[in-house]
Amino acid sequence: EYLRLPLLGERMAMNSKSNVFRASALGIALALCLLIAVLYRSPEENEAERAIFVSSADETGPQDDFSSVESGSAAAESPEIEGYPGADPDTSAAQGPLEPEMFITGSGSEAQAQPEVEETVAEPTPHREVWTSDEVLGFMENHSARAFFSRLFRDGGFRVGMLVGLGDGRFAEHFMVDNAALDSWTWYMVEPSPSPELLERVQISISGANFQADVGEKSWAARQIGGNCNKIFIREPFLDDRLLRDVADGSLDFVYLDGGEIGEDMPKTLSAYWHKIREGGVLAGGGYCRQKEDYGSCQQCAEAPMCDSLPTAEGGVDILMAIQLWLLTDTSAANTQVHYTREMLSTESLAAEQIAYDLTYAPSKAPSWFAVKPERASS
Repeated sequence: EYLRLPLLGERMAMNSKSNVFRASALGIALALCLLIAVLYRSPEENEAERAIFVSSADETGPQDDFSSVESGSAAAESPEIEGYPGADPDTSAAQGPLEPEMFITGSGSEAQAQPEVEETVAEPTPHREVWTSDEVLGFMENHSARAFFSRLFRDGGFRVGMLVGLGDGRFAEHFMVDNAALDSWTWYMVEPSPSPELLERVQISISGANFQADVGEKSWAARQIGGNCNKIFIREPFLDDRLLRDVADGSLDFVYLDGGEIGEDMPKTLSAYWHKIREGGVLAGGGYCRQKEDYGSCQQCAEAPMCDSLPTAEGGVDILMAIQLWLLTDTSAANTQVHYTREMLSTESLAAEQIAYDLTYAPSKAPSWFAVKPERASS
């Protein structure tokens, strides 16, 4: 009996393996049969099942609602987008969750749309015509004063501008007043040290500016100035690393540098903001006058007036020399031609153009300069 026990164990093990093999084979066969049955169902059976799915979706609504996110037992609110750059406040809040897609029932010539939805076509976005370099130069030749940079911006299709150095805020205000008829535009204002006169126009703190605050009868908020404008105040030095990083190269149509505010880093400042201008855009500034008789190879310098012949000389910065150093050291400006304004306008002539003289005059009465960034030839 003891000799038979091992043999009996071996037979039982073999029988167990055989049973497992049979069960596996049977399972595979059943799976194949089921697959064949699914693949070879009739079209009527498929349509019946799909009709059941469509009916369920219509009754219960879409299963996934992306207008909110569940967190624990309560739904989290969607992030607020009002006021975010690029968002349309008139449409983004009213859209709501997307409707479920339209389902099709039937097949072949019997297919019908359920439900039938009237097709709507969005209104085309009007094309914004932007002036060419020749058109910019032609306009400034016929309107040779810094007061008309705002008209160049408005009529030339420019929509993103920057003023570097606000002073008392008069010129920044002039741009907002003169462009009040535009649908929308963006106005960057960079000033590290706000003057008392500027603080009468806008509330400025360490963290930035509050354009909604009414700080007195001269404030932009009280006079409703710049309501159509996306105003961005930057209280940083003109060559601040973060400022130059966050404002993308080629993103601006127009930049005006207040010559009396820039300081000794003028050549470096010119180069930095030149790169922020798009091709065909305009870089401009004030205080274009000679502090000495001879500027060597400077072709435009001889025609500019002497600074000491003007009512108030600019604050010690030789802007003509800074421009020449910029053109010599910045290879991206190698083919750039600098032009300047004649500033021959009076209070009466500006009033005829509906431009306020007290917002646009420069105390020194020095010409402004400007340069159009050349457009690269298309290959």
